[in-house]
Amino acid sequence: MLLLRTPLASKVLFILWLVALLAVIVGSLLPAEVLDRVDPAQAYLTDKEQHFLAYFGLALFPPLMMLGRRSSWLLAASMLAVGIALEFLQRLTPDRAFEIGDMVADGLGVGAGMLLSWLILTWTTPGSASRQTA
Repeated sequence: MLLLRTPLASKVLFILWLVALLAVIVGSLLPAEVLDRVDPAQAYLTDKEQHFLAYFGLALFPPLMMLGRRSSWLLAASMLAVGIALEFLQRLTPDRAFEIGDMVADGLGVGAGMLLSWLILTWTTPGSASRQTA
């Protein structure tokens, strides 16, 4: 997994993360009638599954693109604040509803994404303490 440790990989991950963040913001604030026409995932995933997966991805990328620096973990964790803020903003969007369950799904996704990032970084870092055998 040394490929993750290149400047090019970090830039690609950052661009993918920005696109995903913009997609989540736009998708969260579109009126329901527009979203029903343009969101093919609705045919396969529940609303809570969509929230979980979106925030899983948003929290997964920052530690990988910044190689686990403290600021990357803060950025990943801040995605929960984004989810909560968007949920409150949905009150202002026609045909959209504020749901605590969506915030719970966002939080679970953020936690799972951060956990997977930590596992990937732990297992791809040479000499990691958790990989050393007794």
